[in-house]
Amino acid sequence: MENALSSKKSPQSQKRLSTKKPASSSRALLSKKSASSEKSLSSKTPTSSGRSLSSRKLPSSQIDRLVSLGELAAGVAHEIRNPLAGIGTSAQVLRSRFAKDDERVKFADVILDEVGRLEKIIENLLLFARPKQPQLVKHDMRHSVERAFNLLREQIEKQEVRVQIRCDSEPPMVYVDPGQMSQVLLNLVLNAVHAMPSGGRLTLELKTVAKKMPVSGGRRKTDAKPNVPARSFQFLRLVVSDTGQGIPRQNLSKLFTPFFTTKSAGTGLGLSISQAIMREHGGSISISSIEGRGTKVTVDLPVEKRYGERR
Repeated sequence: MENALSSKKSPQSQKRLSTKKPASSSRALLSKKSASSEKSLSSKTPTSSGRSLSSRKLPSSQIDRLVSLGELAAGVAHEIRNPLAGIGTSAQVLRSRFAKDDERVKFADVILDEVGRLEKIIENLLLFARPKQPQLVKHDMRHSVERAFNLLREQIEKQEVRVQIRCDSEPPMVYVDPGQMSQVLLNLVLNAVHAMPSGGRLTLELKTVAKKMPVSGGRRKTDAKPNVPARSFQFLRLVVSDTGQGIPRQNLSKLFTPFFTTKSAGTGLGLSISQAIMREHGGSISISSIEGRGTKVTVDLPVEKRYGERR
């Protein structure tokens, strides 16, 4: 995939990676069709058949509620973690004392599996409640894209999802925490794959855009200088789109709400954590979807080094 994501000197064209079989062919031939011919969902303005949701600034009452919810989640997570560790250790000891053909082994395995699942939920709770401050370094986001698809290769192939990757000839480097960006990308790609249980097309784009923003008087985007006109800033835009089931209109406004999920095995924290990470990078995340046609998630990262909002 790295060869496909690496750019050649062709500033007037975009390169698109098309896979006939999912991620296993991530180094497939570049498509010759124009990128402009691809159909896409608009994330900027709602249409009569689709709606969009962006991570705009929340009212203070909702912020206070989320802060309280985060503190409660962190407290509960810490209270559960210690006894949960004791349960897991006891189950391991019991399992080691059973013979391999003892039918009680399967019950011990169930306990260990559920302990592992609960530990993952606790980890997500703590990450949502107390997100780590990003360690910003200059990073090529193509490497994060490659890592995400490599990690999810097996599931992508299993569901017969076709992958297309398109990027500018030379996407700019951005100041990000690579680990946190990989987490965001993994969550977005996994959501797209889950939305296409019978196969479909997953498209990922990297391109540079300009956005007008208030001129900052400090390190953070909230330190805007009064009476100073907004100026244009460069952003690296990452778009993940799928041709899956789409999101029901009544659910769009709830997507970034903590613990909201329509998945039987989900915690409902993936998008909430992704939104928190983007805000702390001084970036944004927005979602648009048309039910029955697909979903598009747009992530904008500032090219210049800047700090976002800490909760």
